[in-house]
Amino acid sequence: MNTEKIVLRPAVADDVPHVAAIWYSGWRDGHQGGVPNELAAVRTADSFQRRAAQRVTDTTVATVDGLVVGFIMVVRDEVEQVYVAAEHRGSGVAQVLLAEAEQQVAASGVAEAWLAVVASNARARAFYARAGWIDRGLFDYQAAAEAGPISVTAHRYTKRLHPTHSSKWSPNRDALRGRVAVVAGATRGAGRGIAAALGEAGATVICTGRTSSTKPIPSDYHRSETIEQTAEIVTEFGGVGVAVAVDHLDTNHVRNLAELVRREYGRIDVLVNDIWGGELLKGGPPDWNKPIWEHNIDDGLRILRLAIDTHLITAHALLPLLIQSSGGLLVEVTDGTAIYNAAHYRISAFYDLAKVAVARLAFSLGHELESFGATAVAITPGWLRSEMMLDNFSVSEANWRDALRPSGSDNRPAAPADFALSESPRYVGRAVAALAADPNRARWNKKSVSSGQLANEYGFTDVDGSKPDIWRFIEEVREGGLEADYDKYR
Repeated sequence: MNTEKIVLRPAVADDVPHVAAIWYSGWRDGHQGGVPNELAAVRTADSFQRRAAQRVTDTTVATVDGLVVGFIMVVRDEVEQVYVAAEHRGSGVAQVLLAEAEQQVAASGVAEAWLAVVASNARARAFYARAGWIDRGLFDYQAAAEAGPISVTAHRYTKRLHPTHSSKWSPNRDALRGRVAVVAGATRGAGRGIAAALGEAGATVICTGRTSSTKPIPSDYHRSETIEQTAEIVTEFGGVGVAVAVDHLDTNHVRNLAELVRREYGRIDVLVNDIWGGELLKGGPPDWNKPIWEHNIDDGLRILRLAIDTHLITAHALLPLLIQSSGGLLVEVTDGTAIYNAAHYRISAFYDLAKVAVARLAFSLGHELESFGATAVAITPGWLRSEMMLDNFSVSEANWRDALRPSGSDNRPAAPADFALSESPRYVGRAVAALAADPNRARWNKKSVSSGQLANEYGFTDVDGSKPDIWRFIEEVREGGLEADYDKYR
C-alpha cells in the first residue's frame, strides 16, 4: 500500500466500534494461549467496547479511504497499544502508527519509550525488533482489568528517542491579561514561583506574606526574601505585581486584605492558598518518623495552625470575592497527591495531618464553590528547588546540578540521586497558570494533581525546557520496581 493514503487523526466517539473490533481481533490473535486464563476470560468483545469508549482521548487512529484500519494508544512514556486490522497487516499501516506513537512520546519530552509484548507474540516481537526497539527481558506487566490489575509475564521493549519539547514551549504573555490573582504566601518557594508564572501570563498578582521590606511582620523564618521582591518579579515578567503584608493567622489582617481587594479590584479571579511556614518546625531527617509523644507538642500544633488555620481564614475572607462572577479558581498548595498521601505516612503525625487536610480542603471547598461556577484544585509540586532547599545543598538555581556531583572530603554528592528530578518553583507556577487559562478547568474541580501531571496535560515545561515528574517516578520506579532511568522522568 502507498503509505500516503494512510491518514492519522485523533479518535472520536464514532470510532469506538471500529477500534474495539480491531482491538478484540488483534488481541486474540496475539495473546490467546500466552496469557493467564484469568485475563483471557475477561477480554470479551464487550470489554474491548467499554475500554475503547473509555480511552478515546488516548487514541490515535489510522484511516485509509475514510475507514479506520488501525490505532495506537500512548500514555506518558508507554506505547500501550498498537493494533492493525487483519486485512491491512503488512501494508505499512503498523510502521506509520508506531512512528506516530514514538513522536507522541518524544513530544512530551521523554527520552525513552517502552512497551510490553507477551512472549508468545512472535510476530509483534519481530516487528518491534526491526523498528529498532530493544528487548530488555521479562517482567511482570500489570494488565488493566475491571476487577483490578492482572499480572502478565511479558518482554519489556525500549527505544531511545529525541525529545522535541524543549525549544517549543513558551508562555502566552497575554493568557491571563486582565485577571486578578491573589497568591497568599508568595514570599518564597512555590508561592513566589506561582506568582512569577501568573505574571508571565500577564495577570495582576497580589503577593501576600509576612516578610516585607516596608511593613515587616514577625515570621517563623529569618530569611532575606520579601513580598516586594516577588511583586517586582511579577512585573518584570509582564504582569502587575502588588505586595501586601499579611499575617494569614490574623483574621483582622485577612479581612483588611479582602477589603483592599474589593475596593481596588472588585473581584478575585484566581486565589492561591500557599501559606505554610512550617519548614523549620518539621525538622530535618533525624526528627522524622518519630512517634507523636517524642515531638514537641507546641511545635506540632503550630504546624497545624500554619498549614490549616491560615488556609481556612483566607478562604473564609476571600472566597466571596472569587464568586463575584463565574469561572473563579481556588488552588490549594500541598505536598503529595491525595492518592499518595492516603497510602503513605509523611514525616510525622502533625505534618501528615497538615498535608492531607489541605488536599481535603480543596475537595470540600470545591463542593461548596461548584454551584457558583468556581473550581477548587489541590496541587503539589515535586521536589521543589526552593531557596531553602538550594541553600541546604550549597547551590543556586543556576548550578543546582552540582549538588549531584561528588564533592567534599568524602567525595559524595550533597544531594540524593532523586534530586535529578527536582523542579524550579516556576514549574508548579506554570501549572497554576495553565489551570487558570483553561476554559474547561471545571473538569479538575475537587481533584488533587501534581505539576508533572499537568505538564503532560497542558504541554508547559520547567524553565530549563524539561518536564520533571517525580511523583510518577516514585510510583513506577521506587514502588513499582522499574529501572531508575532519570531521563525518562524529566
